[in-house]
Amino acid sequence: MMKNWKQFNESLNEALSPLQIEYRAYFKELLSCYDVKSPSKLSEEKKKEFFDNVKKYWTKGKGATKSLEEIKKAVCGITENNYSQQMAVVKGEIGKIKKGEDGGMIDLGIVGQTSDIFIENIKKTYPDATVSVIDDRYIMKLVE
Repeated sequence: MMKNWKQFNESLNEALSPLQIEYRAYFKELLSCYDVKSPSKLSEEKKKEFFDNVKKYWTKGKGATKSLEEIKKAVCGITENNYSQQMAVVKGEIGKIKKGEDGGMIDLGIVGQTSDIFIENIKKTYPDATVSVIDDRYIMKLVE
């Protein structure tokens, strides 16, 4: 008998093919572009857009048509320019923390859509910081 959701999820993954596991990860990553965990949380218009993107970048039986990073750049709209703007906002917030404001924590939602690519780059840029998810928000805390 399953004791918790994590065990259930692990047992489900054991029953899936590698391509099915890849599709689940792909689907979840695309959802992150819309800042939701389920397509049911999207408006009808956004839901249509989401599923159009799912179909556009996935070939049934074969997998993703491009790398996940390329797909996220296309779907989430992450470009060098807005990434630079996002990083500038984070740097400004870090400046406030160093002055003793904001309790040492930054809600990374301040930059707009937070994608997994952006979060990974934050972790690389600020290796002494921790990034956690609290109430479906990415929170960065500087380690002192």
